[in-house]
Amino acid sequence: MTGGEVPVTRDNADRLTNPRTRTAESLNRGQWVYQTYCLVCHGERGRGDGPVSLTGGGPFPGVPSLVDPARPKLSDGYLYGMVVEASRMGRGLMPRYGDKVRGTDRWDVVNYVRSLQVLARGPQ
Repeated sequence: MTGGEVPVTRDNADRLTNPRTRTAESLNRGQWVYQTYCLVCHGERGRGDGPVSLTGGGPFPGVPSLVDPARPKLSDGYLYGMVVEASRMGRGLMPRYGDKVRGTDRWDVVNYVRSLQVLARGPQ
């Protein structure tokens, strides 16, 4: 976090509004961020089956799916908070990425996760 940012917590995350429209630019950048930082645990499609997860053959159990039916109900602000500092959001095992993923990249990865959730639901 930098000087003027208010820490994101479970108490204030749902009040955050995503300022980034889900444009091709945002989704492409979000995909890059996801592939760089998230895929290793959450897997290519966000199912919690990345190479270091127990499901994916690695040592870490309990990596949650980002596309199960409950996840789309979480606010964009909550997902943003998970990127910034998961331990404040109640996910103590997830590493902190707020010092690596900065600025609009945080919202872009939220947008990308939302696109994975849409794909997981399939045609409506």
